Amino acid sequence: MLKSEDAAKTVIEKLDDGDDFVDLAKEFSKGPSAQGGGDLGWFGPGRMVPQFDNAVRGLSVGSYTHRPVQTQFGWHVIQVQERRPLPVKTLDEARPGLVNNLSAELGQRLMEQLRTDAEIEKTSFKDLK
Repeated sequence: MLKSEDAAKTVIEKLDDGDDFVDLAKEFSKGPSAQGGGDLGWFGPGRMVPQFDNAVRGLSVGSYTHRPVQTQFGWHVIQVQERRPLPVKTLDEARPGLVNNLSAELGQRLMEQLRTDAEIEKTSFKDLK
């Protein structure tokens, strides 16, 4: 994360000149990943804010953004080091999560229906005595 668009443009110029991404991240980044050379670890689609996620999707392995990417956290220059396929769960592995999601959805629908069908009488505290 960089504090300004100008700082991001400077980093991109240095990358264009052949400087190392890791070294530049350590020098210029203001985010928590700076010490690790900007490494954010593995993440899949939809795990980052939309602007960041969209920029990553458009990059091939080894390439970097040639324009600064702005998010609510600041400015970014993003490089994709490697890609790996997302693991696909078997039905047995996915079943607990699916059951949990469906149960939550059905519970929400039931609560909405109960609220819709409820007949509520208001009685003042004085009338309860």
